[in-house]
Amino acid sequence: MMLIAAAAPAASTNRACPSQMYQRAEFTLAHAKIGWPELLKHWTAFRACDDGALGENYSDIVVKNLAHRWTEITVLSALSKRQPEFRQWAVAHIDATASDDDLNQILRNTAGCSREKDRRLCLSIKHAAVNALREQKQLLLN
Repeated sequence: MMLIAAAAPAASTNRACPSQMYQRAEFTLAHAKIGWPELLKHWTAFRACDDGALGENYSDIVVKNLAHRWTEITVLSALSKRQPEFRQWAVAHIDATASDDDLNQILRNTAGCSREKDRRLCLSIKHAAVNALREQKQLLLN
């Protein structure tokens, strides 16, 4: 099941992210899908634009990486040690806009997290996925 959020405007209404910058962020987003280092670079350049459709796309990239590219968790872990804000941002993008299949896959992935140095990150990811699934259920009930 995939929950669809209301359509967001094509341009940013955020003063910290002018419309031209928002459009550049959207245009270059495909490169951010390559992996965690590319997503970090994109986030660093365009963090002020994390809103609307771009924010939903960020959530999609983060969740898909965690669900389907779990072997790269060590890369995220290393990057987040150097950039703790990036870790917080990535975990915050595990939300109810994701498919429940992907969120459940994240839960399966975190169950096998055995490396001690990645354990805290895994627990944060697991907690966010559980909360996103809970929020999806609440939205369905309302």
